[in-house]
Amino acid sequence: MSSGDRDRFVQNSARLLGHGDRAGRRVVLDILEDTLEALRPARLIDDTVSLEGDDLSIDGTDYDLDGFESRYLLAAGKGATAFARPLSESLEDRLTDGIA
Repeated sequence: MSSGDRDRFVQNSARLLGHGDRAGRRVVLDILEDTLEALRPARLIDDTVSLEGDDLSIDGTDYDLDGFESRYLLAAGKGATAFARPLSESLEDRLTDGIA
């Protein structure tokens, strides 16, 4: 994804690119933007979780959600909400409950 196709993480890039080695600064900003995009929790969930019907795949491990009477989402830690939100959205109405 080119940096022009998404919201920028670095909000003052115009100021940073306004002086000094502009070409070098552009390269560094592009690397930073691409790195931050790759580490975005929703992106990581999109890259590792897929759902087709009742078949859930998480990082290559498959689960048949139809085989579970109840499904709970539990997330803990500093990034819990950031990871739980896109996962719960991808599971839609298939979750019984959850806590983050």
